[in-house]
Amino acid sequence: MDQIAPQEIAKPEALASVLLASFDGLALQQLADPSFDLEEPYVVLKQMFQSQLDKN
Repeated sequence: MDQIAPQEIAKPEALASVLLASFDGLALQQLADPSFDLEEPYVVLKQMFQSQLDKN
């Protein structure tokens, strides 16, 4: 993780839980609606994650 975020994330387990829940939720959304486009939600998720890393 040092290569991604040289400084420590305040609560890495909590951040990991949020990311996992997001991945699972998006996967379920696509299973329920195969026409659901995952690209934009993943871009937003990446931006949210990056903003958390940038705070450190």
